[in-house]
Amino acid sequence: MVLYKYAAEQKLRASERRFAATLSSIGDAVIATDAQARVTFMNSVAEAPTGWLQREAAGRPLPDVFRIVNENTREIVEDPGAKVLRLGTVVGLANHTVLLARDGRELPIDDCGSPIIDESGAITGAVIVFRDISDRRQIQETLRKTQAELTRVIRLITMGHLTASIAHGVK
Repeated sequence: MVLYKYAAEQKLRASERRFAATLSSIGDAVIATDAQARVTFMNSVAEAPTGWLQREAAGRPLPDVFRIVNENTREIVEDPGAKVLRLGTVVGLANHTVLLARDGRELPIDDCGSPIIDESGAITGAVIVFRDISDRRQIQETLRKTQAELTRVIRLITMGHLTASIAHGVK
């Protein structure tokens, strides 16, 4: 019995190491919570945008670490961890969500949350996955400006052709 228990514990530790290594190497930010929406895990990618280190965030309520507001109204967005725990389903945030970092920075983000379900079907926590979309926003703004400039140039060219056509017809 002791050997069986020891082998089972070794397998569990190996599984936990694989889990931690996998979540640590993902390119998106990941925060996991327990059933009370308290942070149990954060990968290093989540540390930079939130401004919290894993060891500082552990045990804190998710809204302390993952503070989000609507970009336009500045209203606090419902805690996605609590929402996942309440609904028991995958949830995504509305567009225009901004993460308020610990140091005061504001980052536009995309995110979703999913329940952690044990073998009996009970929800034991939530996983929040998010990414900073600042670069995407900047690219979209550059594209918008380029399209507006292209439209302006096309209008000028069209006006030039029209003017040349009228001038040619008047001769």
